[in-house]
Amino acid sequence: MFLVWTLEKMVQTEHEAEAFAVFYRLGSLGKYLQPFDNLMFFSAWPMPPARPALFLLREYDTLTLSRQLVPATD
Repeated sequence: MFLVWTLEKMVQTEHEAEAFAVFYRLGSLGKYLQPFDNLMFFSAWPMPPARPALFLLREYDTLTLSRQLVPATD
């Protein structure tokens, strides 16, 4: 599925330009404020509390970020 998606981006560049213009411009913020016209409103709900939560809980992230350097093995 990702292969088809990637190929479409390379073959139909005009479609990619349209998608970029619709979804990635700053004016698309209004789409988030129309609750029943599209589902982006509901999918965006977790983002405002997730940002401060990730920032505040960064000290407890022991699986990916470590303050201790791991010695390289030869």
